[in-house]
Amino acid sequence: MRSDSAREQRNKSHKTGRHASKCVRNKHKDVGGKVGQQHRRVCKTHVGTGTKVERALRVKQIRDARRAEILQERRKSRLAPKVVAFLGLSDDLNIGDFIESFVRAAGYPEPSEIIEAMAANPNIPVTMFIERPRLCLSLLTVRPSIPLAALEVAKVADLLLVVAPIEDRGNTKAPGRSSSYSDDKFWTPCKADKLSRVTEVSAQVESALTLLCAQGLPTTICAIRGLSKFPCGKRSTMRTAATNAVSRLLKQATNDMKALPADSPEELFELVRQVADLACTQPIWRSARAYVMAERISVLSVSALRDCPCAPAERTVTLSIEGYIRGTCMTADQLVHLPGVGDFSVESILEIPDRTNNDFKHPVHRRESASVDASIASENIRIHVPNPDFCDIPLRVNFSNTPVGEQIWPTANDFVEGHANVDADGQELPTMGNEISWIDEADSCNIPLEPGQVEDIELPGMGMDRTEYQPQVNCGSYLGGRGEDEHRRTMRLGGDANYSGARDETQMDLDIVRRDSVKHDVQADKQHESMLPDEVETPVHITARDRFARYRGLKSFRSSRWDPKEELPLEYGKLFAFKDFRRATRRAKSRATDQERHSVCVGTFVQINIKGVPRAAANALLMDEVVGKPVFCEGLVEGVVGSGVGPVWNGWSGGAGPVILSTLLQHESRLTVMHYGVTKSASYDMPWRSKTPLWFHIGFRRERAAPIFSSDGLGDKHKYEPFLPSKKLVVASVYGPVVFPPAPVLGLEVELVTGKFAARLVLSGNVRKSDPDRIILKRIVLTGVPFKTHKSKAVIRQMFFCPEDVRWFKPLELWTKFGMRGKIKEAIGTHGHMKCVFNGVIQQQDTVCATLYKRVFPKFLKS
Repeated sequence: MRSDSAREQRNKSHKTGRHASKCVRNKHKDVGGKVGQQHRRVCKTHVGTGTKVERALRVKQIRDARRAEILQERRKSRLAPKVVAFLGLSDDLNIGDFIESFVRAAGYPEPSEIIEAMAANPNIPVTMFIERPRLCLSLLTVRPSIPLAALEVAKVADLLLVVAPIEDRGNTKAPGRSSSYSDDKFWTPCKADKLSRVTEVSAQVESALTLLCAQGLPTTICAIRGLSKFPCGKRSTMRTAATNAVSRLLKQATNDMKALPADSPEELFELVRQVADLACTQPIWRSARAYVMAERISVLSVSALRDCPCAPAERTVTLSIEGYIRGTCMTADQLVHLPGVGDFSVESILEIPDRTNNDFKHPVHRRESASVDASIASENIRIHVPNPDFCDIPLRVNFSNTPVGEQIWPTANDFVEGHANVDADGQELPTMGNEISWIDEADSCNIPLEPGQVEDIELPGMGMDRTEYQPQVNCGSYLGGRGEDEHRRTMRLGGDANYSGARDETQMDLDIVRRDSVKHDVQADKQHESMLPDEVETPVHITARDRFARYRGLKSFRSSRWDPKEELPLEYGKLFAFKDFRRATRRAKSRATDQERHSVCVGTFVQINIKGVPRAAANALLMDEVVGKPVFCEGLVEGVVGSGVGPVWNGWSGGAGPVILSTLLQHESRLTVMHYGVTKSASYDMPWRSKTPLWFHIGFRRERAAPIFSSDGLGDKHKYEPFLPSKKLVVASVYGPVVFPPAPVLGLEVELVTGKFAARLVLSGNVRKSDPDRIILKRIVLTGVPFKTHKSKAVIRQMFFCPEDVRWFKPLELWTKFGMRGKIKEAIGTHGHMKCVFNGVIQQQDTVCATLYKRVFPKFLKS
């Protein structure tokens, strides 16, 4: 660098070399009390400031605080029994024998009792007490034959114990081994070049693992069976190969998963110690809400709901669920969610004293007598009831009241009711069309706020009569099965068993043919969409201005304005919206944290009583298997389920598996438009069209919705995707209850196969936000061909078929597939020809296009 003066002396800068200079060593000290003389960066923890003693003390404080936090987390994890799920990767493996060996190694005197209890009801955990580590374990099995049950177990499991058998087909059968064990198809490594072979599992295990990996696996330990029959010099290599194969199968890093041999009693004892001492990490979505895995479900008494006209007392019951509180603390003021049924208020929560010394040693006795009995003194039981001033109100749909005297357009049901109410003299009787909207708008927003807070939730449909509530009359199968009338006709014809069986087989064949035809049509549409994206043909029998009346052109998709409140559908009158979704999320979580002072702690065994559950739904929850046929439900109103809220129950509670009762944060029972960031599953090879119903598993929730897919971008307008694309992140928008992130999202295609529900994973992702104002635009392209061309001018035909359409769409901007831009000048003749001018020379083989857009909304399912 040249100085201002040519004669000024310029010295070399001092180079400290490999050692730090005195200035650098004293940088952290306050020299002479002049702190501002030297500029230095100070970290947020201020570890590097102060003297040596102060810095050492500060580091010790941070270390002690972190140690206390870890100790608190460990103590909190030991309050409730650790849920251990067993998963066998081979169909030939007898998982019952392994569990019996595991329980025997844990020191339980009668392992057969636990096996019998788990076989009697696999949906209820069996809890046992281990003396040496002073720990309780709740045992469950993952059944790959029922993917929905396996998914529910993965949601609640703290630790997943994967049992992987290995076999060497190159050697002879080891003595004492059965033939079924020697024919194992899981691993066949006999040479070093076969160790990297991909693991072969059955289709059921592979389908279940796809669901579990998409949901998110808990902390995993691999138990390797059959390692002892290999030579000692080969065991280390075989163990490494088995660990790598299981890691690839579970899509986990090899260093994050422990793999232990489990053949001899000593190895099983070490496995038990690792299971007991391993620290399990809960996902954030599970630790933010309190949940109870039901160890006993019973019906107490019939609920007397005189204030609810849509749920008579004889159709509702009071459900009692018993189990341990996990996740976080629970309060009676929060709403609870019954999976597949709805959201309800808590009638009471009973704290049952812990009886570890008596009951954990006898799991069968624990299972059968878990309810409150006379052996427990009444003064030891604490009862929590909701506070009417602070409890959440179960509300799902915005019931808007139409002002008296306002004229609305009658619906088809109004016409039917009008003809039905004509008396004998031919005079029409007056009817009240708004009697079902009995919830007041003021009561729908009855949420207590702290002083100075602003309400976070608003009603998009307030002031407009956009709703029409009709009772659910027919709960037919959502899979295209028979309705109630056909079901009754079949039951009347049930006298001839052969005729009934033949009719069922014929109906099954027709359903298969119809399903194959629909799949063929979807594949043809997908192929046409991939070849000619967004291109549509202008109809000949109807004018284009009538066919595309809801479409409009945009000068720029990015910068052109589109009003989000314009032309909203009728379903938007039932929704709720947030002014600031992030702020509402923070306030809901902070409100739940503030309620922990008056709540039931984690690890407490409680009995939760829920009032007003529909009897049919309660019976479905009490059954061990899934409900194969829908139950006829009448008298239910949209958005109201007994004394709770939820979708109109269609006779199926969502699947088998353990019943998980979870609490809801503030506003999480209300209906809105939810957006999920999802990707298509690699195991699903069929095209999936938008607005096709799916069963969504959002955390502990289960909802059926028809999503629409759109691009994931930063602008205010997003392009509609007619099909779910592969290997691309898109946004799925549905009508559903509010769910605050983070939470996993799974979309399942459920089919009824041989009396049971088979689930296939279609998409997976996570919760993004709630925003009814998100603009999703469907794009169509109208095409035409040049008839005559001259330099930059051309006559275009086959885009429109009448001159009125040409004049109607004259403001549209044209573009060609060869990169030209143009506009319509005038119509020619009476057959839809038009004169156009472009910004360059137009070629005869070019194709002229015009782009139109229309806003689309999700499909609202009635049941």
